[in-house]
Amino acid sequence: MAEGEKTEAPTPRRLQELRSQGRVVRSAELNSATALLTAFLVLQQLGGSGVAQLASFMQRRFSNLLLADFTDASVMELALSTGLLVLTVLGPVLLLLMAAPLVANVAQVGLHFSGKGLAPDFSHLNPLSGMQRLFSLRGGVELLKTLAKLAILAFVLWQAYQDDLLTYLSLGTMDPRASIPQLGQLVLGLGLRCAVVLLVIGGLDYGYQRWQFWREAQMTKQELKEEYRQTEGDQQTRSRMRSMARRLMRNRMMQAVPRADVVVTNPTHLAVALSYRAGETEAPQVVAKGADMLAHRIREIAREHGVPVLENKPLARALYTSVEVGDEIPVELFSAVAEVLAYVYSLREPAAE
Repeated sequence: MAEGEKTEAPTPRRLQELRSQGRVVRSAELNSATALLTAFLVLQQLGGSGVAQLASFMQRRFSNLLLADFTDASVMELALSTGLLVLTVLGPVLLLLMAAPLVANVAQVGLHFSGKGLAPDFSHLNPLSGMQRLFSLRGGVELLKTLAKLAILAFVLWQAYQDDLLTYLSLGTMDPRASIPQLGQLVLGLGLRCAVVLLVIGGLDYGYQRWQFWREAQMTKQELKEEYRQTEGDQQTRSRMRSMARRLMRNRMMQAVPRADVVVTNPTHLAVALSYRAGETEAPQVVAKGADMLAHRIREIAREHGVPVLENKPLARALYTSVEVGDEIPVELFSAVAEVLAYVYSLREPAAE
């Protein structure tokens, strides 16, 4: 097996890169067939009533045309009523015709917007590139698909004509007012047959496009190794940076403990070091905090440098959970912290004397 042969399934990262480039599984045949089938279904359901409304409107207008007084107001009223009727009849049809291919496209691709497909590609203007695409394997497949689709449609139309041959022959002997609706029904039936056939062809084309996309998205073993190395390398780098940041923060906290005024404990699980410098800060600050082994180390350093260690479970928990290192204490903890600091300062006065 060749080293550069694509034998591995694409990774999620690879699929996401292709999607960001606008390369997704989509069948234009399926979109066109959906729009065509929707058009004929809408005509089948709403065409009769719409034609009846238009015929009735035209009959009323033309019957009074010779007696009408053409003024600016009457002409404006005629234009508005005509436009409103056309909008009422054709509005739902146009909305459904626009929505059908959009729904089909979303069903295939999902909600995806990419501007790369709108960027100009000047390689398409190169005649040599056009000839290469025309005589490539993909171009040959597209040509065979088109020929097969035309052959199938021709067979379906011929079969439908054979089935309704007697009806077609009888149209010439019928009254025009009766033959026109009959002809409309025949054309509508032909359209529905063709639309259903195109929808089946579009479904098959979607399966082919999916297979073709998956084959092109496959990766070589080397590409898979390179992506894994990059991904793992990025994760390891981020992990090392986070570990380094935690270590630096821990070192800064340990250096700040000897300058703290007091360490409030839980008594063993939590430890929070507080410092207050009048004139420098508006409120006491948390200069270090930790849990378990880190709390044990904070207490050791505090005792080594003569910093008072006081047990106050509620205050320790409140400071640990609500105040980050370097932040001042919140207003709701002023009273409790002030009592602790007052007690610490009272211990210093006899020693100073």
